[in-house]
Amino acid sequence: MLIERLRRRDGRSIWPALQIVLVLLAIDLSTTQAGLIVPKGMEIAEGLDAQQISQITEDVQSGDLAAARIKIQSAVGHLEDRTHPEVTLAQILINAGQQSAAMKVLEEFAASGESDYEAHVAFAEIAFHQHRWFDAWSHAQAAAEAELPPHWTEKKREQAEFDLLAKQALIANARQDWTGVETLTDRMLDSQPEHVDALVLKANAAFAKDDFEATEDFLRRATAAGSEDRANALCCELLMAQRFQSVGNVELTRNWFEAAIGLPNQEQRDTARIEFSKWLLTQNAPEELLEQLTSVEMESQTAQVGYLRGLALRMQRDYQAAETVFSELHQNNPANIQISNQLALVLIESTDEGKRARALQIAAANAKNTQQTGALCTLGWIQFRLGDPTAAYETLTKAFSGGRVSRDAAFYMSQVQQALGRTDLATSFEQAALEGEGEFFHLLALEPQDPE
Repeated sequence: MLIERLRRRDGRSIWPALQIVLVLLAIDLSTTQAGLIVPKGMEIAEGLDAQQISQITEDVQSGDLAAARIKIQSAVGHLEDRTHPEVTLAQILINAGQQSAAMKVLEEFAASGESDYEAHVAFAEIAFHQHRWFDAWSHAQAAAEAELPPHWTEKKREQAEFDLLAKQALIANARQDWTGVETLTDRMLDSQPEHVDALVLKANAAFAKDDFEATEDFLRRATAAGSEDRANALCCELLMAQRFQSVGNVELTRNWFEAAIGLPNQEQRDTARIEFSKWLLTQNAPEELLEQLTSVEMESQTAQVGYLRGLALRMQRDYQAAETVFSELHQNNPANIQISNQLALVLIESTDEGKRARALQIAAANAKNTQQTGALCTLGWIQFRLGDPTAAYETLTKAFSGGRVSRDAAFYMSQVQQALGRTDLATSFEQAALEGEGEFFHLLALEPQDPE
């Protein structure tokens, strides 16, 4: 764990180790998924309607797998192109959050040998979503060598073979195996010349090889081939900006974002402005961010615009205005941890002791319920601001053990160390916060102020 690696044998923390392992968060975009439709969970097999899925989900949530199996068999057992009922059950279990139960079902199904192909495909999908790229690749390769279910029609078999190619290409992309991506997508495009995901993956491979002209060409083809529901996600200019953002090229990121917000399509412009604003946050440019948000017209983006506006106001240290924004967002979505976390961070800056007490209440609940690094960092900072540096140190130490901390977390720790009399460590953490990359909400607190 991070904190353990930061200790000398005498038990004292050391800064050089922190410089090696500290991860300062910057952006949450990557070339592996920008422009791709990557499902967050396993896709429920065909043959079940929404009502049936809901009923089966209720069964698995109550632990009655026997009833769930009966319903699945009744719904799909007669279909020629059915997915095996045990795989469908595992899919529903996973989407219901019951990972262990799903794995048990799949392991028993795999041991039965009824359909090696379907078992390996299911394991590949699970490994992919868990970012276990090698396991995902191994299972996908095994699926490619296995026999397809004999009851499937020729049309189903052809589609399954193509879908497996697409899965293999996605996995190769995640593994940054660009030669593999090119080989697999060539086969996909031989079958479907304008397949959108294949073109986006080809663009990723070209970008990785610094062939930016080919990258743009593939993305423009993907944009032209995309259906209406994917048009926004496949705006070429936006996708080019995201790719340059992922490698830290500030100039070209900005150039492509500015091209995207100049498009004639209002919906595409608004989508681009939202993504541009997110990037501007990582560049600590709240004034420009707020300016971009004023031009967003889509009502569907209201909550997103509000959240980004609140972040920009907090970065400007306009805590009262930020409190107004986050309070409204929290009222509309009280279960959203990110919103409540931000609300706590602005409430603690109030002079109203009732609001400060509420900040602690919110932060403590978030940290207890999620144990997420961000929630723990927020709690630690609030504990410090309420005059308890010892409790703050314990909470932040726990947060740092996760191995991923923000510039603001480093700033929090610097303030806590200073309060505890550890001046050298405080200075080191402060330097880390100043020299890091990405958004830094307390930058104004550390920047030298111009004399009046």
